[in-house]
Amino acid sequence: MRKKFRYFTQLIGYKNSGQFVPTEAADITFSNIGNTVVTINQVPLNLGDSMTDTAFGDELNVTQYTITFDDDVDCRLIIKEKIYQL
Repeated sequence: MRKKFRYFTQLIGYKNSGQFVPTEAADITFSNIGNTVVTINQVPLNLGDSMTDTAFGDELNVTQYTITFDDDVDCRLIIKEKIYQL
């Protein structure tokens, strides 16, 4: 049987700095499209870089991510989650 999924994408900026991003997804990708370094759970993500946490098999990622920006100039982070449907 094939699994059905959908993607959920959001854009966050400086006003959301220090926020927690909970997830219940198979995979999650963070893409820094701004002009400052973004830190995700103490891992720096440089300008133009992306980071993906991938689940395997039937795993479900339930991590709570903490997002902070190093500066308040053009802070933009795209978060894309792959969410399986029942």
